Amino acid sequence: MKSRGLYFSAMLLIMAFATNVLHAQNTQIRFTGTVTNNNGEVLTDATVVFEPVRGAHSKPSGQPITATNNNGYAVSLPDTSLYRITVSRIGYKKSVKITERGIKEQKIDFILQNNAEINEVVVTAAQTNTKHESIVRSAMEHLQPTSIADLTELLPGGFAKDPNMGAANTIAMRETGAMNAYGQSATNNNYGTSALGTLFVVDGAPISTDANMQYSPLSSTQSTTTGTSAEDSRNTTNRGVDMRSIGTDDIENVEVVQGIPSAEYGNLTSGMVLIKKIRRATPVIVRLKADGYSKLFGIGKGIDLSKHNSHYNSHILNIDLGWLDSKVDPTNNLENYKRITASARYTRQKDRNKFQSAIDYTGTFDKSKTDPNLNYGRIDDYQSNYSRVMLTNNLHLKKFETWSFDVNTSASIQFDRLKQTRLVAPQRYGIVPTGYDEGEQEAHAVFGEYVASYLCDGKPFSASISTKAKRTITHNDNNYIMFGTQWDYAKNFGDGQVYDMERPLSLTGWTSRPRKYSDIPALQNLSAYAELNREFPIKKNTFKLTAGVRLNTLPGLNSKFDMAGKFYADPRVNLSFQAKEIGDVKLIVNAGFGLTTKMPTLNYLYPDKSYSNFNSLVYYDQENPTENSKFVVTTFVQDPTNYNLKPARNQKWELSLAAYYGNGGNATVKLFYEKMNDGFRYSNVYNAYSYNKYSDKSMTDNKECSTLDGYTQVTNGSKIIKQGVELTLNFGRIKAIQTAVNVTGAWFRTQYLNSQPMFESVSGVIDDTTISSQFVGLYDWNDGKINQRANTNITFDTQIPKFSLIFTTSVQTVWFISTKTMWKNGTPVAYISAADGKMHEFDEQSAKDAYLQQLVKTYNIDLFKTFTVPMSTLVNLKVTKSIGKNLKLSMFANKILDYLPTYTANGRIIRRSASPYFGMEANIYL
Repeated sequence: MKSRGLYFSAMLLIMAFATNVLHAQNTQIRFTGTVTNNNGEVLTDATVVFEPVRGAHSKPSGQPITATNNNGYAVSLPDTSLYRITVSRIGYKKSVKITERGIKEQKIDFILQNNAEINEVVVTAAQTNTKHESIVRSAMEHLQPTSIADLTELLPGGFAKDPNMGAANTIAMRETGAMNAYGQSATNNNYGTSALGTLFVVDGAPISTDANMQYSPLSSTQSTTTGTSAEDSRNTTNRGVDMRSIGTDDIENVEVVQGIPSAEYGNLTSGMVLIKKIRRATPVIVRLKADGYSKLFGIGKGIDLSKHNSHYNSHILNIDLGWLDSKVDPTNNLENYKRITASARYTRQKDRNKFQSAIDYTGTFDKSKTDPNLNYGRIDDYQSNYSRVMLTNNLHLKKFETWSFDVNTSASIQFDRLKQTRLVAPQRYGIVPTGYDEGEQEAHAVFGEYVASYLCDGKPFSASISTKAKRTITHNDNNYIMFGTQWDYAKNFGDGQVYDMERPLSLTGWTSRPRKYSDIPALQNLSAYAELNREFPIKKNTFKLTAGVRLNTLPGLNSKFDMAGKFYADPRVNLSFQAKEIGDVKLIVNAGFGLTTKMPTLNYLYPDKSYSNFNSLVYYDQENPTENSKFVVTTFVQDPTNYNLKPARNQKWELSLAAYYGNGGNATVKLFYEKMNDGFRYSNVYNAYSYNKYSDKSMTDNKECSTLDGYTQVTNGSKIIKQGVELTLNFGRIKAIQTAVNVTGAWFRTQYLNSQPMFESVSGVIDDTTISSQFVGLYDWNDGKINQRANTNITFDTQIPKFSLIFTTSVQTVWFISTKTMWKNGTPVAYISAADGKMHEFDEQSAKDAYLQQLVKTYNIDLFKTFTVPMSTLVNLKVTKSIGKNLKLSMFANKILDYLPTYTANGRIIRRSASPYFGMEANIYL
């Protein structure tokens, strides 16, 4: 892969310089500008044609044509003529302007009128010129989100959900997500790489979770299975960004990249969420929202600090403050989630140079408490506080005609404190090992109930520096070559796990010891990339090529790791063919392939040590247990660090067809396939241990015992295969009823599998010997599931500008959900024995052994049948009404109508129901 990546890089450079043809030209005039609609929203993919005015001096051959992007258009042409600029876009009226003579830099903006002659507001996700989904400010305002997690409803395959602020909201891109046996959403840490590998970028600064190690020992963070406890649902270690912490009040737009990303972005597998915050002058905007689960308040202001503000001469300061108080259950005040956000953003633009700076604060407070009156007087409290401060600086320089340079820096520090307090009551006594060293040692014992306190103190720090140089290689800014580097740093300076070892949270299964996170080495990620973007006119057609490669490495990594000193190449290619317009129809075919790489986190690289404790002496004195009892354990310490760990790498393919036609109508069909064979997961590892067992308090007699015991080690043992179809249809606005019909939908088929053999113990006792203590089998099977889901969302978007009224009705249908457990061959391929601690092949003789034959697992065939949930339909309503220029009222009612038929599964009748969910908000403009 390394040689292939270097070869790809060399070819890319050759292509870049081969296309850089030098033209002897006269003095150039640079034309720039933006293309927007009546609402001031940027229009991408608008065609801009420059035609020399007849009668002018010399006439250059051809008519330069370009297309707008999020920054508008930019073209350099010879100063030999006046030019007529024609801007057109399907669904809008053409606009024509004439340039001026003698001005070397001309900024000419265009405002296109919608053909429907109404002031249309975008309320759904739209595709950008890069063929990714974009969610603009107006769509967010109409949706009335609580966090960025709610925006996923607007994506193909998305649907409305009731908020669940008592659990981590991680993202699932182009997949069904893990499911339980009945097709319901579930959490499975074995496949957390999908969410971990989704990159969130805010104004050019990545949100890093690599140093996040906040988890409860009662959770299954470092386990091979995922529990269903509250600790498991709240845990975000190795699961990426918790979207609950990102509000939407200060966001301008969100671009979701699920296909092949630009080589500019790395350390990801699934995709990206690019967040652009508001950086413009605005009035004071106050947002008030209330629904059945939460109350939200936000206030923001964009201050124009310049006397003469323009697009190329601006001086803006934006300030925002937000507060959220949410309850998991409206009737339960003991479990809640609170969020406080504050942001100050400074933007200075002069000519074509821009400087941006920001400081952001996010505080989340997750609290849960059990009512003692309902829990037999027991104490069980959970509190997780998260405070994050982030500083970002972005500098964009364009000093030369064809070159631009960007430098982005960011640094963030978090102050995380997870506290747990619970009452622990042993049956008669509990043995608590407290030693850090191996060998025999007397253990502490507890004989009555006690209150255990646990603190996890984390201070994750992350920093990022990225540089980018971009050279335009023709008069069209869409033809360029780009080079860049990025360095990321992650370190946790926290005190880590702090608790009294004689008073642990649990008396069973406690295999860890207090550990300072500040002792863990830092993680560095260094990458470099190059990318070529080229447009080739072919008669009246246009062929576009974007080809790039990104090299990734981990400098400073201990040489024991297999990854140390290695480079991983991510080649990425996107092809696009735009056929000439036939009438008012434009067809675009896109195809792409790419590799994406996600490096391991600190928790994966430096896991906690595992302590195996075996009872050598258990002497309990009935008359005076606290004084005369004696307990001795033999402790073994394992370092579960996997020095053979590799990055998780995802192969992505995508093919799409898009058609734009008529009065703003369009249709897009995307086919995708992704395959990741080396996702991260914790796997069982077994060793044989020998220790002495004593029958007398004097410890004069001993019996040597041999047993097997396991611990977990992170491996590249997860396989995730995603495939499916995404559909977007926009029939345009029907003028007679002022309604637009939008259809989005998707079919997802996701396979969650293991890519390596697995150890698994069996229960059973023969002649007072526990099978799992002497033999454990290694199984080469598919321990996973195949999940499918097909759903559509039909939105009727009615806008009546005369009454300043917008109301949308969405009919969300899940056509089916299915899950199927993969067939398992219950015969092991090998086993480990406690007698010698070695692996042995499981053969015919093994199958005849009284003990070893117990390792052969048998299953009920019904376990592997496909479980299907039939169709269901929900109807949601959203309304927005503007009252004058200073007030906008909105409300939503989800699940006001439903169709949830009863069905039979595995001989059981399953009845479904839905509870309506209401809310409203007011936006005040001062």
